[in-house]
Amino acid sequence: MRSHIAKRRVINWHFVRPVIGYALTVVAMIVAVFHFIHHSGRVAAPPTNAIQLTSNDGLAHELARCQAIGARAENDPNCITAWAENRRRFFNGGSTETRPAAAKSDKAVQP
Repeated sequence: MRSHIAKRRVINWHFVRPVIGYALTVVAMIVAVFHFIHHSGRVAAPPTNAIQLTSNDGLAHELARCQAIGARAENDPNCITAWAENRRRFFNGGSTETRPAAAKSDKAVQP
């Protein structure tokens, strides 16, 4: 009989392994909760909707005004002009110089 008792396992690993796994999961969740509670006081300032314009470009100010008035800008002639100028600058590579209409027509007239 003594030999049977001596061969018996001291730790039943089929039971201990899942218990250790669950315990580590609970510890990880508690650490995560404390982390988020500790860092929740460091919230960044919410972004403002105000547009900060640093340039003296009148077009930028007009585009900002058109953005601020929303859907009414569709019927505003100043906004339509500003959008056309903005598209022209965008497609010309940001150039602010204006090309005369005669220069465009000279290229089109050539055979």
